[in-house]
Amino acid sequence: MQENRLFRVGIIDSDEEYTERIINAFDCVPFVEIVFVMHTGNEVLQEIVRNYPDLIILNDVLPYNDGIEILRSIEESGIRKPYIIFTSNIQSNVFINRAVVLGINEYMLKPYRAESLVRRVRMVYRSMTGEDEIDYVLTQDPMMLREDNVLYRENGLFSRRRIIDNKLTESIGNMLIHVGIPLKQKGFMFAVSAVRTTYLLRNRPFYMSKDIYPAVAREFNVSSNVIEHNIRNVIKEAWSRFVNGEVLLDEFYNGFKQRPSNSEFLQMAAFYVQMEMNDFEAALLRN
Repeated sequence: MQENRLFRVGIIDSDEEYTERIINAFDCVPFVEIVFVMHTGNEVLQEIVRNYPDLIILNDVLPYNDGIEILRSIEESGIRKPYIIFTSNIQSNVFINRAVVLGINEYMLKPYRAESLVRRVRMVYRSMTGEDEIDYVLTQDPMMLREDNVLYRENGLFSRRRIIDNKLTESIGNMLIHVGIPLKQKGFMFAVSAVRTTYLLRNRPFYMSKDIYPAVAREFNVSSNVIEHNIRNVIKEAWSRFVNGEVLLDEFYNGFKQRPSNSEFLQMAAFYVQMEMNDFEAALLRN
């Protein structure tokens, strides 16, 4: 993304009143440009090609083509895919997994506050551009200022990034155990690192063979082939446990008709972790 260019956002939602609230909420965000607004699913692909958005907010309920059909058309078209925040009032894990497989980046459950959506877009903007677009907010405690990277208190400086980093590693490890990968299995730590790398690269295009495996291989001083092989084995073990009904988080696999590939598994795992981390970071800012 070019420096000093506005962050281009498209909105596709059949609820015109809801859309108006979202647009009004973005009025106070100077780096965002709303490049198109649509209330039907007709010709969404053409609008994406025409306006080249960095991010779209896509609702699942639309006339003509619903959100899932639009996701499928984006996936099959081969066009440059924008960051996709998918919104819905459906809480079914089967439905969410289906959307994840079709390439969404985030899932927001309706109804949500427009301010929450703006906060998410701010975080995506920072991640994609590297800009340090920070808001200072005075909390109920007058001795504490908060911003997105550091917590300032009267008795010293606390790194928010370190807190989040520790939580991220903990969340990934717990999630992998719950989807059927034993802690002591060879390759477990490779899988933790691979999910972490996938999570950190989630806002930009990446490839397993060029980005994920080499990054993990450098961390453990082994070859990319070793990483790929071990991750495939832990997924095989996890799938076997799922088939036998031995996993706690069995809904993780609801979108898969067969054992997921390394890429499919890592992206689904990163998505699950992202949902937990979004809640954690929001709570951290409130405290």
